[in-house]
Amino acid sequence: PQGAHPQTPRSGPGHRAARAREVDRAGVYRKRAEEIKAAASIHLWNSDGQYFMSHVNPTNKDTDVAICLGVYPFEAWESGDRMISMSIDAVKRERWNEDAGGMLCLPDTPNESFWFYHTAIFLLGVSAINDFRTESAILTSLEKNITPQGLVPEQIGSHNGHLRGGNFLATAQACLLLYAYFGRESTQEEM
Repeated sequence: PQGAHPQTPRSGPGHRAARAREVDRAGVYRKRAEEIKAAASIHLWNSDGQYFMSHVNPTNKDTDVAICLGVYPFEAWESGDRMISMSIDAVKRERWNEDAGGMLCLPDTPNESFWFYHTAIFLLGVSAINDFRTESAILTSLEKNITPQGLVPEQIGSHNGHLRGGNFLATAQACLLLYAYFGRESTQEEM
């Protein structure tokens, strides 16, 4: 269940700077996070759909997996924030495909494909809002597409299953490393 784990790690830039005793830098990071949160809440909140939309110039009311980075690791939003939870849930409904083990991108176009670095970003978001069931499903699904060397492909075409884009993408690996490094202490029973 969402919100079931009260001890989501504090790992945003402001917290890391404060732990390093860089008080001025921590203050700047926290201020910027608040500014980002305020601007997104004003300009990107879709009050009809109850989620943050992709962008406003031009208007695109689709969800965007990038919102997951706002809660973890950047911590512009707290993990229990209603708006962020609703947005991550919208991303899950619109983009996540458990059978493919990836996030659907560019739907209804010739380039429609499952993007695995988006899946890794999504993993950070669902982890931060304590959605243990989806977190577990993502990890299980990613196993379908990880190479024997432990690498994640960039994209796989949704219509033909062919590899698209670069062979392996460092962004996906970095997100998975962030998840592993800063992942909260949870028991297998929670997942």
